[in-house]
Amino acid sequence: MTKTEGGVEFPAAAYAYVGDPEKAETWKLRIWEDLEKKITVEQLGRAAAALSPGGFRGQKVDLPAEAVAGVKARIRAEYKKLDAEAPASVAASEGPWLILALAEAPEKGWARTPLAKLGKWWKGKLHFAITRADLAAVVANFRKRVADLVFDYDHATIYAAGSGQPVPAAGWIKDIEPEPDSHGILWGLVEWTDKARAMIAAKEYKYASPVIDWTVRDKKTGELQGATITSMALTGSPVLEELAVALSETAGWVEEISAERREQMAVKKLILADRAAGTARAVLEDGTETVFVVEGLAAEVKPVVLSEIKRAADGRFDFAALSEGDRPIGPEVFRAMTVQSELDAAVKETKILPVQRPQYEKLALSDLAAFRELVKTLKPQIDLTERGIAGGTEGGDLAKVDGQIDRLAREKMAADKIGYGQAFKAVLSEKPDLAKRRIELMR
Repeated sequence: MTKTEGGVEFPAAAYAYVGDPEKAETWKLRIWEDLEKKITVEQLGRAAAALSPGGFRGQKVDLPAEAVAGVKARIRAEYKKLDAEAPASVAASEGPWLILALAEAPEKGWARTPLAKLGKWWKGKLHFAITRADLAAVVANFRKRVADLVFDYDHATIYAAGSGQPVPAAGWIKDIEPEPDSHGILWGLVEWTDKARAMIAAKEYKYASPVIDWTVRDKKTGELQGATITSMALTGSPVLEELAVALSETAGWVEEISAERREQMAVKKLILADRAAGTARAVLEDGTETVFVVEGLAAEVKPVVLSEIKRAADGRFDFAALSEGDRPIGPEVFRAMTVQSELDAAVKETKILPVQRPQYEKLALSDLAAFRELVKTLKPQIDLTERGIAGGTEGGDLAKVDGQIDRLAREKMAADKIGYGQAFKAVLSEKPDLAKRRIELMR
């Protein structure tokens, strides 16, 4: 008897759990990768992930309670035969639980690796925070993905974007646990490349640094989807040093909390103690009480939005004033900071003239990706050699054409109820004469 998966017929020996040898539908947790390779570390990793709290790709295997210990023991034994480290999801229930720091990545298989941590950080008066809601969004948005998430070196994915240069991966995030642990750390399963594994073992890289973007939109609905890890990086000099230290210091043996004690520690009731002092009493299941400081009880602190940012005399956003306040900065303000920086670079290279800046700013704020693609096609508009044309008429003619395109784009925005970036591209498509004239003037 065999069980067919992916068009391949596997025998009962290919599965870690066989409920009934005569009923293939009871065979679960395949540990053979294929009929030729049979048991591999990669396939064992998928089976082990299915036994973790978050399951493999969100799918947790359903086994009889009395069979779980035996199945885990079988998978641990197969890891040992392959001289590989078994992940925590199949560890024996008794004894300590080994948490691996980057420097202790196993020689084979997937490594349980810290990705992010709950907390708040300050730089001057600017706030940065990762909340439980943020981590829940990170997990949900990862589970939407079809492809694995890249783990690169020193944020090369960001810095090399659009350059055409290869960006080697250090590893690939295969899965993320459903929620942070008792230390507030969110963990993932990472498949390291041989090169990265060797560099981690040699302590050439010690820290993990996440790139979390709060402005990513759902590819199907177009709605903001919340905190999203767009990439991770191995780094020796993380931006958030406190986070790096926290991630690094979780290495080593920690005491495992029993299920009984975990139930006793569950919060039964939360009582507001003193609103003015911002404290609350947490009553645990075992009757003990703990006092917490709860931020934000006095009044809701709203983040700074872009409409509150004043402009300087040259029309640029004046972000310097942000250092004088104590409110958190909203995602659209961070986005505007990026836009202003990239506009400054384009103006410096004379790809965009100062008179054109307001129009390109609207496009970038509406659709940053479209703006970046457009800038790639632009050529310097002013010849800075001795025969310069800065005093000629070409710049004025280009400004007129851009003004006409801007007017048509605004009319299309109002008529079709679409964003500026989409309207801008539509006008160029519908008015090829204007698009052609614009290209001619930019040469």
